[in-house]
Amino acid sequence: MSIVKIPHQTPEQILANSQQEDPIVMYYVARQGRNLDLGQAMSLAGAATVACADRYRDAPEWEEIFATWFEQSYRKVVLRASEEQFLALRDLDCVC
Repeated sequence: MSIVKIPHQTPEQILANSQQEDPIVMYYVARQGRNLDLGQAMSLAGAATVACADRYRDAPEWEEIFATWFEQSYRKVVLRASEEQFLALRDLDCVC
């Protein structure tokens, strides 16, 4: 895994991030054809993260993973999806 140096992290935090097993991954899925600038995309991603946490953090099946999520950093992955793929995500139980 490559180490990404984030300016506000201490060397100890960077090392801890590089050594974690990465059990938690948050996927952001952007629908193709939406012309968002970086600021718009980041704003929507932030809002989605908060909505997800608000919706699932107290649910018994997600409580432990959210506790871990809040204690350490986690990997984020951004994907593109066609309209059909994007709509299919609604069938998952953990979509915000």
